[in-house]
Amino acid sequence: MKILLVDDDAGVRITLKIALAKRGFDVSIAAAGFEAIELLGRDDFDWLITDCQMKPMDGFQLAARARRLCPFIKIVMITGICLEPCLNADILKVFTKPVDDGALAAYLRQPQVA
Repeated sequence: MKILLVDDDAGVRITLKIALAKRGFDVSIAAAGFEAIELLGRDDFDWLITDCQMKPMDGFQLAARARRLCPFIKIVMITGICLEPCLNADILKVFTKPVDDGALAAYLRQPQVA
């Protein structure tokens, strides 16, 4: 499975990329929404995992643009604070930070969502 992981926190990006790669996922990373949009235009991803609060494009704006570019991409939000709005924004699942990478990997592999 190909994943695009977007977070403006370098520590989160690197930690999750390594953890998911060790579990067999093909992970690309982006530090911001505009970088993610560029990558989405160049490659096919199964999953978009994005932080909620980023600047200048937040996770909700990125999810909306990603959905237009890639109608079948599955979207997961990672956040420290904004849970309720995520559940109403075409987001399949919300994981709170710090993210349990084992739980995230297990969720991504579930047959009903994979």
